[in-house]
Amino acid sequence: MTAGGGDADGIDVDGASLYGQATAWVVALLFQAAGGLGKHMTKMVAGSKSAFERSAFGRSAFGWTAFGRPRAALAGAALAVLALGLAGCETTPSAPPPAARPVFTSPIPPDRLVGRWGLAAYHRPDDATRTEAQAKASCGNQPYVITAGTNGGVMMYLADDNKLTELVSKQVGNGPVYIGPPDDPAGGERDRQVVRFDGNILVLKFVDPEVAKRYGTMVYVRCS
Repeated sequence: MTAGGGDADGIDVDGASLYGQATAWVVALLFQAAGGLGKHMTKMVAGSKSAFERSAFGRSAFGWTAFGRPRAALAGAALAVLALGLAGCETTPSAPPPAARPVFTSPIPPDRLVGRWGLAAYHRPDDATRTEAQAKASCGNQPYVITAGTNGGVMMYLADDNKLTELVSKQVGNGPVYIGPPDDPAGGERDRQVVRFDGNILVLKFVDPEVAKRYGTMVYVRCS
């Protein structure tokens, strides 16, 4: 064989082909050995007690060709070659299971949130009443429009995101009610807690303290 993978006459040798031929030879040798062993086992059982006694060391009953040193050595070497070949096979790892979807109920039906809303915000609780009036006044300028989503939620904006995202109401047991992405647990960082909702006024507070500090408490007043 040359360093480039060919023989002395320049003929290329395919490594995969050689391995395939070696594997076929191994399988054939194993079947032949197993067949010879089966025939001699049958003769031994059918023979006399003396024949069985003479077979104590395996030579007279099994014979060197089926169970003796030459064939046994070849079979052992063949098995070693086959084991090395199988050890080189790569296995594809199984994909991890998908993450479990958070479990919660949706106490606010989407159709109760769909519509046009006036929007304003406050940072001090004392400004809540004044902010409601400001939110109602904004209906005539630029109302905040909430539309229905395609998967049972409503389309709203997340904090610091100019793209609409489908959100749902979320509640676990008798705990607080939140509005946020359906793939997040109730009360996740992207959620807003529902402070008040009566169908006409919706007050939301961001769960993330840093976002709540910047945006304040959001007041939505339904436009007539």
